[in-house]
Amino acid sequence: MRDAAFQLAQIVAADSRTRHVNFDWIEPARKVRIRIDQDEARRLGLSSESVAAVLNSVMTGAAITQMRDGIFLVDVVVRANDEQRVSLSTLRNLQFSLPNGRTVSLAQFATVEYEQDSR
Repeated sequence: MRDAAFQLAQIVAADSRTRHVNFDWIEPARKVRIRIDQDEARRLGLSSESVAAVLNSVMTGAAITQMRDGIFLVDVVVRANDEQRVSLSTLRNLQFSLPNGRTVSLAQFATVEYEQDSR
């Protein structure tokens, strides 16, 4: 199948109307794997749900309020910028609030690493 894809890519690339033919399915994608030490998280008073909620709001965003645009209500979403979301050091240093009012970094109870997506 790959040979057929390469042949097709050559035909498409030969057309002057095309630029930058690429394959998004041949190369494995990188993804971030976060492994939480459940014992340490529980000792700190963190639940899996609270950790997931913070990570989700950093990565995909969380609606914090709404604004009116004519007759529509539009969510205002807050999240980390692109550079912060792909930086492992930024993720490792992400602060989590503990029930006692203190904060700890993600690195204190989890490992963060890149992994190849196996498609």
